[in-house]
Amino acid sequence: MKQRIDLALRAYVAHPNTPQSDAEDEVTHIIEGERDGFKVKVHIQARDPADAIEKYHKLIDKERKNVISNIRLANRI
Repeated sequence: MKQRIDLALRAYVAHPNTPQSDAEDEVTHIIEGERDGFKVKVHIQARDPADAIEKYHKLIDKERKNVISNIRLANRI
């Protein structure tokens, strides 16, 4: 299976900081970049941009495992 390739992946907060958002554990971050030749833009609740990128990768890995599992099930039919 072809491995995913993320190019120019970046994360930033979706809204300006406020005293209220500074008090929250997680705020909305936007992940933008390119994955397998497609532009992506995802909103993720995270502590900081690095945490948002880590959560994005976990989400993509989980999605990929589900697709592989569904392919295996379909091949059994």
